[in-house]
Amino acid sequence: VPADLFRPICSSVDKLDKISWEDVKKEMLEKTLNEDVADKIKDFVLLKGKPLELLAKMKSENVFAACASACAALADMELLFDYLECYGVLDKFSFDMSLARGLDYYTGVIYEAVLHGADVGSIAAGGRYDGLVGIFGNHNIPSVGVSIGIERVFAILEAKKRKECAAIRATETEVMVTSLSKNLLKERMRICRELWDNGIKAELLMKRDPKIKPQLDHANNTGIPLAVIIGESEVAEGVCQLKVLLEAVPDEIKARLGAEWDALPAETQAKQERDKQKQVKVPRSELVDTVALSLTPSTAPTCCDPQPPTRARTPSLSSIFLFFSSAGKSPVRNAVA
Repeated sequence: VPADLFRPICSSVDKLDKISWEDVKKEMLEKTLNEDVADKIKDFVLLKGKPLELLAKMKSENVFAACASACAALADMELLFDYLECYGVLDKFSFDMSLARGLDYYTGVIYEAVLHGADVGSIAAGGRYDGLVGIFGNHNIPSVGVSIGIERVFAILEAKKRKECAAIRATETEVMVTSLSKNLLKERMRICRELWDNGIKAELLMKRDPKIKPQLDHANNTGIPLAVIIGESEVAEGVCQLKVLLEAVPDEIKARLGAEWDALPAETQAKQERDKQKQVKVPRSELVDTVALSLTPSTAPTCCDPQPPTRARTPSLSSIFLFFSSAGKSPVRNAVA
């Protein structure tokens, strides 16, 4: 391959995992590569298999007998495979002669990491480069490096979590404190502080007099499961509205509510079914206990925590209503907070 075509041809070869050899050859010919040279390249780049088996095949057939640098490269690969075998990980590797990315600056082995079952391509890549560091300094420093595709890794993790649960929350916040009226910023702050003091993760929209829609939109968009809603009448009455944002009204809850659910007007029932949300009035003095009781342990993790969280919780409608129907029972905040 002529020196001025080396990089473009490597770019074409590196597409073999996405397109056929015929398409790769066509692209190389369009880049003015001689067809005989392209056919010779084919004999090499289609070689792929288990490391030791492919290495033995190439040595026995003297594929690179006429090229001293290629023979030296095979000797390096043989040493690498020996070391990988010593570590017991050689079975995790494939020897692929079509891997041609970055050959204009890599000076030795190159490698890519893929995750079986994940259709996102490679999630990490790297190799040996003896002269790359020297471009940015006064002398060369032979190095081996690897870069990780963060976006692809996150795509895999998100897909995995979606298989395990219905939703991935974008935040660990459990309660969104909102207001319907103006001049209630301080009251929202007090409610947040009270929830924080009791180990409940809460937040508010940091605006003086926000409208209710952007407050609830923020909660829905980030997956916050509960909303506390206050207005002038709620403050005067000493109550809060507690709204479940992430859970529908399931049949077993209707059954537990029994007569209470049946007593609701048909129009109200239809609206609650349509919105898949439920809202109850809570005495201000019982807000913390009610919120803590409603936040039962969840299997749905937040996207910022790869491990199943111990405090990321989603609300249970049954626990909210049972709280009000269990007359005479003591608060259970300490049992769940």
